[in-house]
Amino acid sequence: MKSIRLSLIVYFLLLLGCALGGVSWFVYQTASSALHAKEAGNQEHLRTSYQADCEKTKASFDRRLFEHALGLRRKAIAHRNHYESLTMFSALGWVGMPDGYLSLPVHFAQGLYDKLGGQLYFRQPWEIRVESAEDMPPEKDEPKDFFQFYNDKGRVLDRSSSLEESWFSLDASIRTRAEEQKEGFFDTVKINPDLTVRRVTWKTFPRFGPPLIRRLWEPTPPFVFNPPPKQAKGPPPRGFVPPVIFIQFARETKNLDAALAKLETKLNEDLAKEEAETARTLAGLRTRLWWIFGLTFLAIVAGGAFLIRLGLTPLKRLSEAVSRVSEKDFRLQIDQNRLPNELRPIAGCLAQTLEQLKRAFSREKQAAADISHELRTPLAALMTTVEVALRKPRKPEEYQEILEDCRASGKQMTQLVEKLLALARLDAGADTLRVREVDVANLAGQCADVVRPLAEARGIKMHVRIADLSTMQTDPDKLREVLTNLLHNAIEYNRPDGSIDLAVERQNGHLCLEVRDTGIGIAPEAREHIFERFFRADPSRHADTLHAGIGLAIVKGYVDLMGGTIGVESSATGSTFRVEFPVPS
Repeated sequence: MKSIRLSLIVYFLLLLGCALGGVSWFVYQTASSALHAKEAGNQEHLRTSYQADCEKTKASFDRRLFEHALGLRRKAIAHRNHYESLTMFSALGWVGMPDGYLSLPVHFAQGLYDKLGGQLYFRQPWEIRVESAEDMPPEKDEPKDFFQFYNDKGRVLDRSSSLEESWFSLDASIRTRAEEQKEGFFDTVKINPDLTVRRVTWKTFPRFGPPLIRRLWEPTPPFVFNPPPKQAKGPPPRGFVPPVIFIQFARETKNLDAALAKLETKLNEDLAKEEAETARTLAGLRTRLWWIFGLTFLAIVAGGAFLIRLGLTPLKRLSEAVSRVSEKDFRLQIDQNRLPNELRPIAGCLAQTLEQLKRAFSREKQAAADISHELRTPLAALMTTVEVALRKPRKPEEYQEILEDCRASGKQMTQLVEKLLALARLDAGADTLRVREVDVANLAGQCADVVRPLAEARGIKMHVRIADLSTMQTDPDKLREVLTNLLHNAIEYNRPDGSIDLAVERQNGHLCLEVRDTGIGIAPEAREHIFERFFRADPSRHADTLHAGIGLAIVKGYVDLMGGTIGVESSATGSTFRVEFPVPS
């Protein structure tokens, strides 16, 4: 984005949106988990209550079944025939009966000895009959009742007409469970494929009725309900074996099924209400979170733009200070102590850059003056030579000498222009490498041979030390220009009768070119500027050749273009320039 303010607002809003979205999601998930846990707890409670209500309904239904079975017990009556009721005169009637001679002694024994008669009485078989146990027809929409009586041998004593052609069974498993459970054994059976009933099987005792034949002189006692022997007080008479009956009573389960279905419907409704309540609560929570998210986002959008604009005020002041910089005043007119910590390095770098630009402008002005001065000298000499030659006719030899002087002045100006053009190509990035295989040892020897006459003319000795080197891929013209410039500088700034050492060797995977001289050295304050264009360590120094402070700048540009490094060490006894190029092993 082109606007920092807009970028900051967008990034901040994205961050805020992600943060609010994450918080909202976390809150919603936490609340959802809590609500679903509560819903699960409530539903479990409802299911537990439903199970308890179902058990209670079934228990109530079974209790009513058992109460009806208790009522049916009253219909079963046990009887015995008491032959002791016969008088002595009635014994004569036994004579004509079959086997009467066997019963007659027993009869007399009963009459003569009551205890013996009692023992014989208790050992007589019981006769059990059911009185008026027939069920009543049910009312409309009322469930049907079914019952069936059994003696202790499993023989059916009586059954309800509602069973029609169906029968209950008293198998061994049902009988065993009925004997084990005091209040009966309950189960659900199908009378036919369309009718399901709930049944209770109960083992009990019939009530005891009066004997069929009693003593004629004894009044008939009133009817007394005899409880089962287990409820009788005191031990039963010796030899007393109470009769046992089994009662099976059943009733249609449509009322029970309706009640259970109603409970199930209520359970489903309550479960649905719980789910709907949870969904409604979560929907409300989502709505509130969306409102919170939207209002918070809008509020921060409104306030964030103002706060960001306020926070960017120092940057605006810095921009205004930079806009006041001109070619006449390179000062950054702003108090850096009032700037935020983030802008102080920028302001410092700007101030340093502006100071470098100021020095560069100064050097360029000085260089322009120097170049003008250097060009004016050969131009003046050229013009003077031409004017002198034109004053009078001369001999051919004199014209030839004058032309030689003009060519020397033109050559000097041409060298300066070529250096300026090379520097301009480096600045524009238009200068490229023409790489090919180069014999570095041969090239270094050629450069030394070129400058050796100039060195000998000034009494300077040159020593060349070239190790056994292999070839390398580089631009030979630019490498030759680098070595030639360094050797020329070593000659120009050397002392009379000094020396120059040129060393070419391979060290640690690098090709090292070293030019050492015994010259005047370079001052420490000028050492870091010698590779800057138009910089001259001693502006007052003039030599026979042109020096505008661009030779080392061209050397530095060529070395950087070839991927190498250049450094300088200097002292009062001379300077050493060291160039290194990486060479694949």
